[in-house]
Amino acid sequence: MAGHTSLVMGANGFLGSHITRQLTAQKQAVKAFVRASSDTRSIDQLNIPRCTGDIMDKGSLRDAMQGCDIIYYCIVDTRAWLKDTSPLYRTNIDGLRNVLEVAVELNIKKFVFTSSIVTIGLNPKGVVDETDAFNWEDTAPDYVRCRVQAEKLLFDYCRQYHLPCVALCVANTYGPGDIQPTPHGELIKNIAWQKTSLPIDCYNPVVDIRDAATAMILAADKGQSGERYIIVAEHAHQIEIFNYAADAAGVPHPKLKLSIRMVHNIAFVSEMIMKLFGKRTSLNRESVLLSHIFNKMDNSKAKTQLGWQPRPIKESIVDAVAFYLKNP
Repeated sequence: MAGHTSLVMGANGFLGSHITRQLTAQKQAVKAFVRASSDTRSIDQLNIPRCTGDIMDKGSLRDAMQGCDIIYYCIVDTRAWLKDTSPLYRTNIDGLRNVLEVAVELNIKKFVFTSSIVTIGLNPKGVVDETDAFNWEDTAPDYVRCRVQAEKLLFDYCRQYHLPCVALCVANTYGPGDIQPTPHGELIKNIAWQKTSLPIDCYNPVVDIRDAATAMILAADKGQSGERYIIVAEHAHQIEIFNYAADAAGVPHPKLKLSIRMVHNIAFVSEMIMKLFGKRTSLNRESVLLSHIFNKMDNSKAKTQLGWQPRPIKESIVDAVAFYLKNP
């Protein structure tokens, strides 16, 4: 959408920083929205306007969104392991509602929302696509429920207030620039540095972070309002991903693998131990569930309607390892 001004909300994050970089490289007018406390190393070298604010503060939202045509919304609390899950709903639902209200008020031309593959329904008999409605609320953890509610809220505003919205259901992302790193990225980083990291015998939908960013930008231009798009490159086995990482780092392949049942039992024990201390661990049964529950996903809608072409995940892992080795 040449000639428009974009605001990337959560521009310092893994996905947001790549969107910001790509827009800058395309010579598009772009502003970054970050919190005052954010780690902004991923965008510090970019010469772009920066708006500091908070999604719970409508004043800062109006200041940042004023004069913008396109919003790339990349703000999400992914801490699925929280014992008190209220912060997930506060950020992912209440904060989003504030942003949507201001977007309607300022007549934003396109709202591109980062959703997740967790909002797609399950079908053990085959490949799923965007038409498969969410159908596993009874077993879904709060993190998943709030992501589903967030997507529903987005489309409610699309229908009721005619806000042009698209949602991209993004898979686990790999690639360079993972400063934090993400939980699944940390496993790859551990392989690269020969720390203990054992693969689980399971498959997961995955995508390169750069391709996910490209899909977001394509969606601003070509995405149909009220639609969602599956952003998945491959349904990859974790052992395969770990082996790619080991080869890229020049280290031995992991010799052991963990079964789903074994990891589930480890998570249960970990939960019981941490419960004695009144804490919650990131290794829990909900995270184990999310490591293996997903079907193969059909990405043809994104390819056909957006012109999206993702790269092989092996390339993503190789580039991620190169980044981790340079950034210990």
